[in-house]
Formats: sequence, C-alpha cells, structure tokens
Amino acid sequence: MYWCAFYGRKSMLELMIINLRWSPFIKSFKSQNCLTTAVRGKRFEVVNYIYSFNYTGKNEEDIGEIKKSLRNKDVLSNTAFHYAYAVDSKEIRVYLKEIMANNKV
Repeated sequence: MYWCAFYGRKSMLELMIINLRWSPFIKSFKSQNCLTTAVRGKRFEVVNYIYSFNYTGKNEEDIGEIKKSLRNKDVLSNTAFHYAYAVDSKEIRVYLKEIMANNKV
C-alpha cells in the first residue's frame, strides 16, 4: 500500500481500500501512512482520493483518532504537512491547509 501511494497507483489503492477495507492511515515503512507517502511522492491525485471518503467511527474516540490522522508523525516526527513543504508541492500544501481548516475528516 505504501509504494502504491508513493508511485500514484490509484487502482491498486482502490482495491486495497474498497475491496480489502484497509485503512489508508495504517502506518507502514518508517511509520508513514499512505497520506504521508502520497505527499512525499507528490501525488496530489492520491491525496485527494484518500480524502474523498467519508470516514466514520463507532464512537467519539474513534472520530477523534480519524481527525488526528492528518497530523500523524513518522519516525522522524514529520507529518504529511511537513513533507508537503519538503517536496515543494504548493498544490498539496494548499489542499492540506484547507482540510485542516475545515476539519474535513
């Protein structure tokens, strides 16, 4: 799932997220999730795809965890937002700011 997000293999991500019901927020290589990996790969279409879903939880605690997903840190204590600046992707930075401001998740 990690490399699919990095290389923009959206069809494979669809298989994993929709058919296998895997969460794109599961941490993988270097404690990074698909969102962080898509940002590092400059894959706006994948970032947009991940946030196109309506994520729900069973209770308030679950919903809080989903909302914190944008701020998940990897082993270097970096978030997807940090990487959006590191790879110099204005399109992704603006999109993530909008999500954070609107609590879209």
